[in-house]
Amino acid sequence: MYYRCGQLELIHLQDCHVAYPEHNHACTFTVGMVLAGGVMLEHRQQARRILPGQMFWIAPYEAHAITPVSAYDMLSLSVHTDLMQQEHMPTVVGVLQQAFSCVFRHDHLQAGCIERFSQALEAICAWQQVHFHTPRLLLEMKHLQQSAGDAEMRLERLAAQVGVSKYHLIRKFKRECGLTPHQFQIQGKVRKAQRLLEQNGAIAGVAQDAGFYDQSHLTRHFKHLLGLTPCAYKRVFIPIRLSTGYPE
Repeated sequence: MYYRCGQLELIHLQDCHVAYPEHNHACTFTVGMVLAGGVMLEHRQQARRILPGQMFWIAPYEAHAITPVSAYDMLSLSVHTDLMQQEHMPTVVGVLQQAFSCVFRHDHLQAGCIERFSQALEAICAWQQVHFHTPRLLLEMKHLQQSAGDAEMRLERLAAQVGVSKYHLIRKFKRECGLTPHQFQIQGKVRKAQRLLEQNGAIAGVAQDAGFYDQSHLTRHFKHLLGLTPCAYKRVFIPIRLSTGYPE
């Protein structure tokens, strides 16, 4: 199931066999915890097995991949960088409590997970104040995306602006942002499609609005990245609504 409240998303996977290919998360910190089974996490040029009760976290734009060791249950929490401030933590924890109440039937399991995720978020808050910054190339790429021309033309324009060849730029972008410019662009379209589907958009219209050629083009990339079709995603998405105090 996928739970969302503004800039916070909680994913609860059960008896899952899905492998997630190399990708990153733009502007969000991700904290994961395996509940059953096991996965292999490829991250920071290392591969390590994550077993039940073990956690991991991933900073924005860090490329990573997940491969199942066996069928697994896992929680994955994504929190936007804007919320990763000490003053927002009480509200973020409140959202977690509401989401975990949907996931767990037993209060002691819910309380244990909330405590561990809260501790992880507190540690990440302290880490990001010192270590995190948005890659400069990405900021320049976003600016150029607003300009005229197709993707190839914009890439050549950025290469000229940085003073390197297009192919050197692609390698530099992957090194700084975790993915190639093309991979990053496709991933961004899929994320946009997710948000539109969450607003109950019709799949054909979502495909067009997110920048895909057609519905089949959307479905292919959506399933490759998320492990399920747009239609299935609409079925498993659950919005979490709070009355006040939560920054959207």
